[in-house]
Amino acid sequence: MNPDLDAPVKYFGGKRRIAKLVWRRFGQPKAYIEPFAGMASVLIRRPADSVPDGNFREIINDRDAFVANFLRSIKLAP
Repeated sequence: MNPDLDAPVKYFGGKRRIAKLVWRRFGQPKAYIEPFAGMASVLIRRPADSVPDGNFREIINDRDAFVANFLRSIKLAP
């Protein structure tokens, strides 16, 4: 991930401004669960040095799957 990358849409209540602080405190978690995904700014801004070696999980909760599908479509067919 790129810590300078920004979410494609600004989201009310988003945590993009504190994403670097979040990852500094989390370190290299084997599992990251985003309970309120919004536009997934914290996950999008995950720095490469916070990704652990081996297996790890990244989970975002998206009640309607709209955010996940939107981000997936941007990645697969920009």
